Amino acid sequence: MAKFNRDQHPSDKSSNSSHDARQSKGNFEYVGAPYNFIDFPRRWVARYDGFEQLPPHDRYGDGLLSGSIDLKWKAETPVFIGHKEEGFFRNHQGFAIPGSSMRGMIRSHIQILGMCNYRDDIENQWFLYRDMASRNQRLKAQYRANLGIVSHNIQSAQQQERGALPDKLKAGYVEKGEDGKYYIFPAQQDKKGVQMYRISERHLRRMKLPPDKVKLMYKKEFWEQDINKLTPQDINKEYYDKHGYRPYYVPVCYTMDAAKGKVGKIVIKDAVSAEGQMEEGYLLSSGYMYAGKSGKLTHYIIRAAEENIPGRAIDKTYVDAYNTDLIRKKYKGNERLDKEYEFYHLPEEAGRRKPIFYVETAGKITYFGFTPYLRIFYDYSVHQGIPQAFRAGDQLDYCKSLFGFSAYPSSNDGELAEPDAVQAYKSRISFEDMQAVGNPCEMDPIPLILAEPKATAYPLYLKQPDAPSTGELATYNEPNFTIRGMKRYWFKEEERLEKNHKKNDRILSYLRPLPKDTYFQGRIRFSNLAQDELGLLLWAIMLEAESKVQIGKGKPYGYGRMKLKREEVILQLEDLAIKYGSRLTFASDYLKPGCPEKYIQAYWKYMQEKYQIDIRQEPHVQSFLMMAKQVLRNEQVRYMEIERQANGEKNNEYKGLHPLSSVKDVVEGKVVRRATVRRSNKSSGSSGITENGGKSKSSRSKTVTGCEISATDNHNELQVKDLPAWKVKLMNMVNTGKND
Repeated sequence: MAKFNRDQHPSDKSSNSSHDARQSKGNFEYVGAPYNFIDFPRRWVARYDGFEQLPPHDRYGDGLLSGSIDLKWKAETPVFIGHKEEGFFRNHQGFAIPGSSMRGMIRSHIQILGMCNYRDDIENQWFLYRDMASRNQRLKAQYRANLGIVSHNIQSAQQQERGALPDKLKAGYVEKGEDGKYYIFPAQQDKKGVQMYRISERHLRRMKLPPDKVKLMYKKEFWEQDINKLTPQDINKEYYDKHGYRPYYVPVCYTMDAAKGKVGKIVIKDAVSAEGQMEEGYLLSSGYMYAGKSGKLTHYIIRAAEENIPGRAIDKTYVDAYNTDLIRKKYKGNERLDKEYEFYHLPEEAGRRKPIFYVETAGKITYFGFTPYLRIFYDYSVHQGIPQAFRAGDQLDYCKSLFGFSAYPSSNDGELAEPDAVQAYKSRISFEDMQAVGNPCEMDPIPLILAEPKATAYPLYLKQPDAPSTGELATYNEPNFTIRGMKRYWFKEEERLEKNHKKNDRILSYLRPLPKDTYFQGRIRFSNLAQDELGLLLWAIMLEAESKVQIGKGKPYGYGRMKLKREEVILQLEDLAIKYGSRLTFASDYLKPGCPEKYIQAYWKYMQEKYQIDIRQEPHVQSFLMMAKQVLRNEQVRYMEIERQANGEKNNEYKGLHPLSSVKDVVEGKVVRRATVRRSNKSSGSSGITENGGKSKSSRSKTVTGCEISATDNHNELQVKDLPAWKVKLMNMVNTGKND
């Protein structure tokens, strides 16, 4: 994984000193992410009770205000907005921050400061997961129970290593019907009720099947190497670089060894028709899976479809969630289809079938996928975690009434009401582009990994109990989980990749930002705003004296931080009596200056008198304003790393499952992170700290949990001694011809 240079750039020295006083006090503990969350308000405020109360657009209302706000911003770190390949955004006057970007930023501020209900902005995703080896024992147990995976004791773990598949797992074929729905047809069962068979890589190699049909994971030369010299990196290099392995499925004919209950001969169905005792089915493999200390080197045969049993339809909600997960997981959010991942697609043509694995509960398809150890659906979607008070009500909050909406009302589940009842409302605020002042030059291309944080990271995105153990972490399987709120990035100094970034070129984006100290200026126009509405808009723009904002790409790495030139904010209000008086006037004659502070205070007063809310004392507002002023040290606020160097060792920080501390605790230097559990790699003469803090007993064998591999004296396998378990497994496969 690419690492970032934590050192201050020479060009940053002057700016760094100016921020020292605002950097967090107390300890500088790593906080777990470059972002945090602003909680939902304790309640949400309805500014208007219904559509008919909204100010009209075709006439000016008594006591309502119209005018403009002129602004000027200074970039404190480089800023980039635009298409990454084309450079910084330009309009006909030159470089500029688009008005749409400013609109999005100010809108999010109003949602927080206006105590708005932003449930409609939260996508109701339904995530999938696979948990075989994490420290979250409860989630791991739920996963195993849903698939019917055997218990953790050594005996059943050894049975699993010899080839047992999840008890609830079934095999069959998925087909897209003429009606657009997907159906699964079960595979035939043999006399023992088996629908699928595992085939080892070595056994398959002896079949000498055509390489264009059957993709073997490893070449013969690879197996002939000294196994003790192999590392996990060797395996991945062989897999990706030398072999170019891709998942596959192919129709085959095969024979069964009745005495052993195993597959004997295998031939490609294209080359021969089934004769005599040959069965028909599909041979497939989803690919090599490196998971911690073990790897999967297995192919599968699924028996032919049972034609006398009708297919079972898959719920469309499941299909949509599966496709969304595929785009997120395989395509990293890019919806462009790729041949490399075609194996994982549901059939796109009606009548076409593909082999598939699935789980059925009470006659309903509940989980499905193209690997035996399925990614399965959590029990609940994201909207289940929205606080109850925000799930109901169609009154109009400040955000909707100021920025408009395309469809109103919406139902409690976020879906639109009946079409003939839907109404739309145009925004009363418009944003011009913020033009770059002078003639700034783009910086040289800066490589960054623009990975988006994922809400699947439940320790970070869901509210967690205080100082929980990993088994107490809330997940999307608990009916009472709560999402944390609105994500905001911490301010920091900009980072750059180190020189060794080239090995990650395929995941890099090259940005050409405008440098820090660039100024941007522009105008916001408004019409028909009440005094409290104008005050909220001005507060969302100006915040507090030391506040900053962040805009554009690269926020996790410190880019896009800007500060408003408060002394250059110009509020102008239209005098309608002059503007529409009987005499002709020049355009500027009807504009008069206004005092921003007057209207900001009018909003605070309105909230107090109308709703009995001291808005500045609301906890979520205080958290937001804290984050808006705080510049943290780069080392505190970074993404977690898979191989983080610490105390001379590489540590996978994701495995710690550390929840985020609150914004207040981070600012006050009170970050508390649960100690990471360390397990010894040795199987004898070692002691380690267990989850409950006690000493682990010395043992000649390792209990199999997740993907740790059992290696004991009593089933004819090599002992672990000081070797990692994944390497022992490879040794056993090479020496015994097994991968069970």
